[in-house]
Amino acid sequence: MTDSSNKNDWTIERAAEMYRTKQWSEGYYTINDAGNVSVSPKANSKHQIDLKILVDDLAKRNINPPVLIRFMDILSDRIEKLTKSFERAKLIHNYSGNYCPVYPIKVNQHRLVVEAMIKNGSQFNLGLEVGSKSELVAALALASENILLICNGYKDDNYIKTAICGKGIGKEVVLVIEKISEVKRIINIAKSINVFPKIGIRVNLSTRSNGRWAESSGEQSKFGLKISEVVHAIDLLRENDLLDQFSLLHFHIGSQIPNIQFIKEAMTEIARIYAVLRKDCANLEYVDVGGGLGINYEGSNNNSDFTVNYTIDEYAEDIVYAMKTICESESIPEPHLISESGRALTAHYSVLITNAINYLQSECHVLPAKIDPQFTLLLDLRAINSELTHKNCRSFYHDIVYLYKAAIDGFRMGNVSLKERSEFETLYWETLRKIWDIARQYNLNYSEFDQLKKKLAPTYILNFSMFQSLPDCWAIDQIFPIMPIHRLNEKPDHSCIIADLTCDSDGRFDRYLSTEGLSDTISLHSPRNDDPYYIGFFLVGAYQEILGDYHNLFGDTNAVHISLDSSNSNGYRITHSLEVETVNDVLGYLEYSGKELLEMLRKSMENSVSRGKNSVEDGVQFMTHFTSMINGSTYLND
Repeated sequence: MTDSSNKNDWTIERAAEMYRTKQWSEGYYTINDAGNVSVSPKANSKHQIDLKILVDDLAKRNINPPVLIRFMDILSDRIEKLTKSFERAKLIHNYSGNYCPVYPIKVNQHRLVVEAMIKNGSQFNLGLEVGSKSELVAALALASENILLICNGYKDDNYIKTAICGKGIGKEVVLVIEKISEVKRIINIAKSINVFPKIGIRVNLSTRSNGRWAESSGEQSKFGLKISEVVHAIDLLRENDLLDQFSLLHFHIGSQIPNIQFIKEAMTEIARIYAVLRKDCANLEYVDVGGGLGINYEGSNNNSDFTVNYTIDEYAEDIVYAMKTICESESIPEPHLISESGRALTAHYSVLITNAINYLQSECHVLPAKIDPQFTLLLDLRAINSELTHKNCRSFYHDIVYLYKAAIDGFRMGNVSLKERSEFETLYWETLRKIWDIARQYNLNYSEFDQLKKKLAPTYILNFSMFQSLPDCWAIDQIFPIMPIHRLNEKPDHSCIIADLTCDSDGRFDRYLSTEGLSDTISLHSPRNDDPYYIGFFLVGAYQEILGDYHNLFGDTNAVHISLDSSNSNGYRITHSLEVETVNDVLGYLEYSGKELLEMLRKSMENSVSRGKNSVEDGVQFMTHFTSMINGSTYLND
């Protein structure tokens, strides 16, 4: 659907407003003078990398879209930003305890990412958090002896023994009790091998967050001990001479907390609990506030699951202030603070870029010059079309909805032919477009027209799978900023829908950022000859890279790691390049053998040749293609 408004007044500032880049990017992504999106390795840095130039450069290396680009310098900047926020808050409130950021590796367990977090976080004493046996093994191997290792999640004997053995080889392990039965398990295993780890207790607070992940908090949370269970756990530790190992108090009220008030309430409650326990437990030295530091995915102030009404500085100051106030009033030492802010650390560092491969727009067919006078429905519709004005388009819209239903009912009854239905539908869609153009021209905001924009929007088919690369969009209606990475100095001329390659009706996006907030369409540019058109999906660094499944058997995309390098003419260097998963790779996850499948195809080919259906040369050509196909990308190449 064409945007007929004046394009001469278009600026890159208006583009930034349309896609809300200033609101969600936190200074990492901007639009440069060439109309391309640029990324800054540090927030609001003068050094920028042009994403369009980068994508073109990658294509020269045969690294083609879809491609996940990870800007490793952003990880370092996020760790520094979070740590400095807590340091400022400590200075303001004269807080004596230390602060330690902890990275929950479930947010993104890729080895290169975890290693980058450890390396970039070393100067800030960054720790790791694990929640499963697999994560525990990986973290024990990667973590140095001075890295704090928080062990959360439900635990069996094997998990507990592995963690304690980690303590035995010098790792700084803290086993966090999630349910009361784990206390005796930890006691028995620790005594059996005579190694005693630090112990934490996760408290199930009465404070309940709002938002998408509110169920992880409150009385019905599946994790954590009720206060009565906390008291019982401490008694068990005391009876077994292990109370000195109790060193950490932990809580978690949600993965993306939209409202700062819930953080204030939770901190007041945990501070009170800490104050009471600290008087009896001299070695209780840490309070772990869990995750929850949110990201403003929508770039707005709306009260929704995907926005936040606070900054990182405010988050840190409220945590420090609550703990300081209560500790001071109770005359007890202030604990070291820990946060597991995985989403806030990783969301900004990666962007998924892919290309549009098709542009679907319903065509307007020419009506016949002569209409059967017996087909009164079409005659009535033609009269409406010719008489439309801004004064009558609302009432006429009601009329054509009625006529359309009558035409379809007539077709079902056999009173309207297929040719007549085709002619009617052609004029019906033309009339709807005319009504929408009038409504836009005269700013007619009738509720009946709310769905017209989406109904008439063309569809851009993009070369990727939502289920593989952005599973949260499908599973929980997560919002991500989406925008073209180039041509932003041109005014977008269509309100569009974006869909992926999968043969699934859910493989499309229904909500997009816009100037007004959220919209059911996105403004994009018309295709231009054979020039590629690139779309970027931003803030995808948390969870999406690790949650993707193999819907329709699309595999991992190409991925590259980019680091700042001022000595390079482009201002960056590629530190790692991970090739796209092949058809053979993906089939292997589902117990198919590419070798066996090729052998089955070869037998079919030989059978075809023996029956004279194909020549040997044809058969060889077919098998060459099958072999190339099975060893090639699951995505499209053109």
